[in-house]
Parts: sequence; structure tokens; C-alpha cells
Amino acid sequence: MILLSSVAVISFGLLGCQTDLNRPYDLNAYLHNFLGQSSQSIQDNLNFKKLGYQSSAPQVSDDQLIYIVYRPLNIPIPQGNLGQGTVRAGASSYDINFQCKIIFQLTQGIAKAVNYSGRAC
Repeated sequence: MILLSSVAVISFGLLGCQTDLNRPYDLNAYLHNFLGQSSQSIQDNLNFKKLGYQSSAPQVSDDQLIYIVYRPLNIPIPQGNLGQGTVRAGASSYDINFQCKIIFQLTQGIAKAVNYSGRAC
């Protein structure tokens, strides 16, 4: 049981390293480039796909522009004989979507601040 727990911890640790390497852009810096722009300009030019995210359609109000973005991850489930040290990864896996909620604060339709929360941010 301890060996199985160790393998799980190592797998998640490696997964964490892998996700950082797969992000060629700094999300914070990218989002701050849109401050001072109109809500419509942000909607026209924001491209989460190039950052490796999927997004829903934005929610628009007079004072906020809200996006929920998802970062899909495929986590392999090790299979094999753990007692003998033979483990096959990738034969079975499960998918999860980490979410990030991105909120542009608008004043007269212009982005003045951006806030976000969630594991995918």
C-alpha cells in the first residue's frame, strides 16, 4: 500500500512538472495586456487556445467580463506488478479539467483590473 501511494505521489509530482513545461505563456502577463481595452476588443482578441486552455463563452455585464477556462489533463493509471517494479503507464487513464475563472473589472466598458482564481490559473 505504501509503494502504491509512493507511485501516486511521484506520478502527480511529475504531472505538475509537465504542466508547467507545457505552458509557453505567462497567463498573468498575457491577461494584463488587455487592461485599458474595451470589452469588445478583449472578446475579439483573447485567445486562450494558444495558451493550451479551452474556454466557455464569456459572461458579459456592465461592470464585468467573465471567462471560465479549462485545462484538460490526462492522468495515466499505472498498471502492472508493483511488487516486482514493473509498471505500465498509459494503458488506462482518466481525464480531469482544471478550471480558472477570469474576471475583467470594467468601468464604462474598459478593463481596469483582472482577477482570477482556480487551479488552472
